[in-house]
Amino acid sequence: MGEFSKSPMRIYQMVFLAFMIVAFIGACIRKPRQTIGGVIGGILGILIPVLLAELYVWRGGDPTAAGALSFFCILTLPLGIAIGVIVANWTAKVRGTSDKDKV
Repeated sequence: MGEFSKSPMRIYQMVFLAFMIVAFIGACIRKPRQTIGGVIGGILGILIPVLLAELYVWRGGDPTAAGALSFFCILTLPLGIAIGVIVANWTAKVRGTSDKDKV
């Protein structure tokens, strides 16, 4: 009985992951530079609070209290995505739009 109850959730997870992949590929086809900039910014938006928590624990802080730094992902994730897309747009304008960006 326990094995059957896990399988529908795994199917939903696979379908959701497939939708995410299709959306990412579609975004890469339409605006590749902005999509890659947004992904890199999003990764940095999550990575910065994690590294700050690691630094806090390394300097002798309480590991339980370091978990509170994950709250800053609410701010840094959208900010990182926005900065990544803005930088991608800015570099496209500075260098001149390439043929790959014109779809």
